[in-house]
Amino acid sequence: MIRQLLILAIMSLSMSGVVYGGDSVSVKKPYILRLSCGFKAEANVMSLIHWGDEPVTTSMRAGSSLGVFLNYRLSRLFSIQLDAFLHYKNSCIEKEETVGHHQYFGDELAFYFMYHQPFKKANGVFTFGIGPFAEFGFKSTIRYNGKKLDVYEINPETGMATMRDSNAGFAYLVGYEFPCGLQINAAYKISLSNLLDVEDKSYALRPQTFSIGVAYRFGK
Repeated sequence: MIRQLLILAIMSLSMSGVVYGGDSVSVKKPYILRLSCGFKAEANVMSLIHWGDEPVTTSMRAGSSLGVFLNYRLSRLFSIQLDAFLHYKNSCIEKEETVGHHQYFGDELAFYFMYHQPFKKANGVFTFGIGPFAEFGFKSTIRYNGKKLDVYEINPETGMATMRDSNAGFAYLVGYEFPCGLQINAAYKISLSNLLDVEDKSYALRPQTFSIGVAYRFGK
């Protein structure tokens, strides 16, 4: 009798362990790839926000960007992400009926705090990010009236360049990621820096950029 009771007790404990194990599996959170990376390709348009009394107007023209990103998941809903880009940007600058074509080549680093909202029915994820960015120009020129001005070249008379070769500001990113890892993204970046390398603070040029493109995240 005692032996039968011991057998029944052992069987009940083993069955309870299976149930608890099943419960633990059922409440287990889905696996999250903590560290992932990928590449990005975007089309961009840039303009220069003018501040001051001088009659200067700017208009957008299309450019392109190629880059990579590194993402670290803090949790199921939040992550931090570093983007690195190579940019080609251009715009038109008009002053006193003279139109100049501004071309820019440079790189960029952007750091985002990301929020991820899964969509169960579509198995995709909506993302939103915000954070600082910094740009560093390799080459920037303005063509006008058949002339070409290197805006990073130091003027020997003033000891200053026409424009600074770096700027920084804030970036905003929205996107959607499909189950396969393919992403569609749109971003807006506005600089807080004055591109004009002058001591006079009464006028300024601050670049803003809109971009849209695709990305692919490895590790899916």
